[in-house]
Amino acid sequence: MKKSATDCFYFGILRVIEFLVLGMFLLFLFGIFCERGVYCKEDNDSMAIANTYYLKGKEFLLKGEYQKADEAFKKAEEILNKKSSKEKERRSLRKSDSKRRKISSKISPSNLEAEKKKIETILEAAKQAYFEGNLELALRLYARVLRKYPTDADLYYNLGVIYLKKADYLSAAEEFKRAVLLDPSDADAYYNLGVIYENFLNDKEEAISYYQSYLKLCTSEEEKKEIKRWIERLRREVR
Repeated sequence: MKKSATDCFYFGILRVIEFLVLGMFLLFLFGIFCERGVYCKEDNDSMAIANTYYLKGKEFLLKGEYQKADEAFKKAEEILNKKSSKEKERRSLRKSDSKRRKISSKISPSNLEAEKKKIETILEAAKQAYFEGNLELALRLYARVLRKYPTDADLYYNLGVIYLKKADYLSAAEEFKRAVLLDPSDADAYYNLGVIYENFLNDKEEAISYYQSYLKLCTSEEEKKEIKRWIERLRREVR
């Protein structure tokens, strides 16, 4: 059955509204990713590609080429979603490795198991406080454990993550430095230090240094290429 001119007109209007809503959603995502530059370093190249698809989608939309607009918007959204999932990995608190903790010789063997359970309970409470947004309590609980076990690098890393959440970048940097001092193989701590010095402490040379340390530990070839591009860009900026 052939559609009337009125039906086609309303169908066209609905499609335009649909794509405008999708476009606004994509702009919202762009804003979020640009705002959060930590844990998660912005990849300028992938953002540029996503933006190109978004602009193409708008262009197709204005021309009434709805199928092409749909494809372009979906590609932009797919790139942003990939970035989002990658960034979340940098946000995670770590489960503290009990092997890192040097148990005091003052604790008797009979009380050893009770001590371990007590520490695990405090750490679980700290994690819960973090996820509930009670960052001050999370900091206090982790600090409480660190007073007993100051050689646990994972706990310093977690403190760094919490300070990042609080946008206290100087404190975050200090905690990540403590983490790599205790564990020089901590790739993510080097990564976050690079991001902090580049984006928030305005020290590009320090950022380059930490990114280079991260490169030595990074196992992903794709990510290595990405980090090398960041380093080259920063080198051009400091000349």
